[in-house]
Amino acid sequence: MNMIVRFFSTPRASKRVFILFMLAWVAFLAVQQGDNFDESEHAHDAWLMGCAGKRPYRDFFHINNPLLWDLLKTYYLAGGTGTSILYYGRALVVLSALIFAYGLMTFAKRWSSGGRPSPSPNIFGISTIAFLSCLFPRLFVIRPEIAGVMFFTGSLILWIRPQGDSGMVKKHTNPLKDFLSGMFFGAAIYASPRFIPLCGVFVLFPAETLTSLELNLKRLINLLLGCVVFIIGYTAVMGYSLSQLCFNILFTIALGKVGDGYYGLVTKLLTVAAVVSLALIWFWVITSREARRILSLQVAYFVVLVVLSYVLGAPFLYIQVFFAPIIWLALLLTHTVARIDQHAHRSIPLATGLFSALCAIFILVSIHHNITGKTTIIDSVRFKKKLLAFVDPSDKVLVRAALHPICVDDASFYAMPMVDYENRLGTTVHMVKEKWGFDLPECNYLNDIVTQRPVLLDFMMVYILPRSDRSEFITILNRDYYPYPQFRDIGILKNRQAPDIR
Repeated sequence: MNMIVRFFSTPRASKRVFILFMLAWVAFLAVQQGDNFDESEHAHDAWLMGCAGKRPYRDFFHINNPLLWDLLKTYYLAGGTGTSILYYGRALVVLSALIFAYGLMTFAKRWSSGGRPSPSPNIFGISTIAFLSCLFPRLFVIRPEIAGVMFFTGSLILWIRPQGDSGMVKKHTNPLKDFLSGMFFGAAIYASPRFIPLCGVFVLFPAETLTSLELNLKRLINLLLGCVVFIIGYTAVMGYSLSQLCFNILFTIALGKVGDGYYGLVTKLLTVAAVVSLALIWFWVITSREARRILSLQVAYFVVLVVLSYVLGAPFLYIQVFFAPIIWLALLLTHTVARIDQHAHRSIPLATGLFSALCAIFILVSIHHNITGKTTIIDSVRFKKKLLAFVDPSDKVLVRAALHPICVDDASFYAMPMVDYENRLGTTVHMVKEKWGFDLPECNYLNDIVTQRPVLLDFMMVYILPRSDRSEFITILNRDYYPYPQFRDIGILKNRQAPDIR
């Protein structure tokens, strides 16, 4: 055991473990299957904007904010074509992860107490976020949250001030940096409202001394001002509407209450919660007495974030529901370990090294599983290209996101049907129109099929449509479509010859 402790306490060994761990994480994020539903949907929205010249909310419906699509559409505006936008999107995912990892390492140095260098890098927070992104493969994928993480990290780098050479934090304020920090935080919120609850980070992670709270009103006002300026300025420059942002939040809340729900991750989440609880108890025991108060406040806020995420997300408990508490957990662990004297507690370098090494092994095994199971991003792109071979530029399709060829128009304003509950989207549209008076077209997929005659049609529509429409839908399928063996869930219009895609 002493030999293992000495190994992980050696800077060179710790650095090698960290490099191996980071290479494994980056490789996993780049090649894993990810989320065929959400990634295809956001890539398709980028194609609609970048190639088809369409505007969100006016020409197609989606309840997410458009910042991620503005980033993704640069692929097409720069001359990119086809379904390879998924590679471009994954590059953004990797970049987001690297920026967040860099931020955590920067914060670890700024939060560290004492003047002695640590025997091993403080990567507990990085290891945690990497492990969770592998345990829950849909956590770090092409979604609005990955754009938000980049801007959120930039906001904190500007907000949390570095220590001086003497170990004391610089006392002068910098209104411009605080304003820019607010603009970055505004960009994170604009990318995904899930970052709104993380506003507590600007108070509960001290930027000056080991205080419980940092209620510097001048800084907070500058932060808020920058946040508001970005949101208003971005919507004005890009031609979006502030009222649409409010609608997105209201519609998301309404949509989350329609359907039976999804609880498939509860067992994993409870297991993670138990392990995190044990880790926090251990940190509490070895943390200095003066540091325990702020740790208590941070843990309490973490619990509030978990409860709030559950209340807002239930009954559809997808992993993205808990994105905010997961980000907070990474920051909490980084800050806590930074305040512990690793020379006095040699178990910290050992725990960090072993956890990082185990994470690297777990990630490498996951990469091997994706490759052998042919579920990598490369396989997803190939699948999309085969689907795209069925359609011409003027064609339209009506299929769920996982089967969507990305670079083709939709037969419905409501684009890709939601497959998790009978007529879930149509029910929600009708509900918000009746309750709040929003001006929305009816969500009637059967009428879209009859009038638009999509070339590709999802057989699963029979379970998505209202029961009253299913009989007519089956009649249309049998009359106008035939199944293609390689894509058993997709119907092809009978007057369309199937291409040779071997």
